[in-house]
Amino acid sequence: MATPASPYPTLPAASPAVLWREYHRTGDVRLRDRLVFTLAPLIRHTSAAGTTPDAAERGLTALLHAIDAYRPERDGRLERFAFLRVDAALRV
Repeated sequence: MATPASPYPTLPAASPAVLWREYHRTGDVRLRDRLVFTLAPLIRHTSAAGTTPDAAERGLTALLHAIDAYRPERDGRLERFAFLRVDAALRV
């Protein structure tokens, strides 16, 4: 019996930078979702992180906005940019 193919694209190096570059190039939401899962641990590592569902929702929303707003030539490393955006959103 054959194993079904994964609906998620596989990349040789699944670093956030590679995932973002491919997502930015193709607009494939599966890549964005994979990037969100890769960066989601940043949410609980911010100093403003709480354990409420509201904090998790605000953190994920900020992470999605950070992924869309990120520009490597202007913002440095994606992980740092996303961390700062998530931290700021959770401090409100």
